[in-house]
Amino acid sequence: MAQPYPTVTPDEGGASFISKIHHEPYPFVSGADHSSHSVFITGGARGIGRSIARSFAKAGASKIALGDINLFNGIQEDLRRAAVDNGKPPPLVLLLHLDVTNESNVADAATTVKQKFGGKLDIVIQNAGYSSAQIPIREIDTEDWWTAFRVNVQGVFLVTKHFAPLLLEDTEGLKTMVQLNSVASIGVRPFSSNYAASKLAVLKFTEALLAEEAANGLLVFSVHPGAIMSEMTKIAMPEHLFHIFQDSPALAAETISWLTEERRTWLQGRWLSCNWDMQELLSRREEIENGDKLKMRLRC
Repeated sequence: MAQPYPTVTPDEGGASFISKIHHEPYPFVSGADHSSHSVFITGGARGIGRSIARSFAKAGASKIALGDINLFNGIQEDLRRAAVDNGKPPPLVLLLHLDVTNESNVADAATTVKQKFGGKLDIVIQNAGYSSAQIPIREIDTEDWWTAFRVNVQGVFLVTKHFAPLLLEDTEGLKTMVQLNSVASIGVRPFSSNYAASKLAVLKFTEALLAEEAANGLLVFSVHPGAIMSEMTKIAMPEHLFHIFQDSPALAAETISWLTEERRTWLQGRWLSCNWDMQELLSRREEIENGDKLKMRLRC
């Protein structure tokens, strides 16, 4: 009888690299200061993206641009209140209808952000994503399977192509790009071939990008936001697994805000988890740099 292929849990794939984990925001990552910083967030209308935008407003970001294919219900007031309630001036908020798979749409968005923000952009957060339901390869609709690559890979490529130059134009800016990734890229499990493969592809795309642009000052790393019950999760995961998704979107938002508060060049090209305790991560910096850890390599 044929033997089943072994699955690999996220922890076995490297998600347990940091021993102390969190499910809610905690003091060390709260209170970031983004005064005078400008940020562009894809998939910013709801869920994780909206939480990230709120954290940047709380941290005093002066300009926040959001791109999404969905409607921005009440988000301007949401961000104004987040800023004011934390003693910060309300940010300039730019809302853009954005399909990350449409190049002319992405190019127009980059032009608009450049014009409205006066040519200054510090941070790009690539949050837009897609996952189909958990369906075997032999049964999944081909168009649905490929949509994950169009959104998760082509979308990341197009946003990078048109927004990285804007990041690099600002000689005094942070020049930072964050790719939202997933434990799917480091584990092995059935029924998620398109999502897992697309997220793995982004890890290699990111390193190829850095091979071209790191010398120009571009800083890029990938983050797993945590196990969050989002609209995409409800579509992609069966109900009997819903209990796994216990992490707060605010944890991802506060962690990403903290990670991008300054240029952390030692994180260049690495995979991180927002569940990880960032203080412990900092304490292992020398180990990570010397061993060039948290990157996708063959284990030989």
